[in-house]
Amino acid sequence: VVLLRQGRYEEALAVLDQAVRRFPGYQPLYTNGIQAAKGAHKPHRAKQYEEEGLKWTRKDPFFIFNQGVEHYRSERYAEAADCFERAVKLRPDNPSLEAWLARSYLASKRDEKGLQAFLKAQALSPNLPMLDLLRKEFPALSSVPRVLILPQREEEAPPAPPAGPAPAGPS
Repeated sequence: VVLLRQGRYEEALAVLDQAVRRFPGYQPLYTNGIQAAKGAHKPHRAKQYEEEGLKWTRKDPFFIFNQGVEHYRSERYAEAADCFERAVKLRPDNPSLEAWLARSYLASKRDEKGLQAFLKAQALSPNLPMLDLLRKEFPALSSVPRVLILPQREEEAPPAPPAGPAPAGPS
């Protein structure tokens, strides 16, 4: 990860290749391998990492999420939506996944589905910052009413006992 952040993709790829051989079930290695291969301008190697990783990560919503983000950034919105749909099935109460699903649907002109995912994200987490970003990115969402969350009142304290002489303690 440090090598990736420093832009030393070839070195990162060499380390990740060794790590995958030793720990093939450790899922984050595949996501990092994809990023290292792309940074090293080796799309065929990135594809290999993706295929190898799928064997281990079919049920990992974070790996699927990463694939969705990659598709979205490449403007392959329908493919991104497919990934986010799979991730949402694995983590149905995750507002961020629902928001990304909404974004992908809306970008691919599937407005009704986008609105449904947006409403679910808003219901799960009304104050999710990404909701405001989506409203700016997709003006059609500006007409969707915001959910107002009022702070809950503290329970009223029981009334104080009447003032009077202190009760006698044990002698």
